[in-house]
Amino acid sequence: MNSKIIGSESKFFAGLAVDAIYGVKTTNSDGLSKYPIKSINVLSAHGKSTKESTLVNGYALRTLRAS
Repeated sequence: MNSKIIGSESKFFAGLAVDAIYGVKTTNSDGLSKYPIKSINVLSAHGKSTKESTLVNGYALRTLRAS
C-alpha cells in the first residue's frame, strides 16, 4: 500500500483488500482454506475520487450506452 496515488488512504484500501480476500475464501472438506486471488477483479471508473471506491460482493457490470 505504498504508492503516491493511494498512499494517503492506505488504511482504507488495506481494509478493502482484506474484505475482498475474505469474500472469496473457500473451505474444503478437510478444513483447509483457499483464497483464489484470480477471482478478484478491479474495475476502474475515470473521474471518481479514491475515497469513492467500494467493494461489490458478487458481479459488477459496467455498461455503456450503445447508441
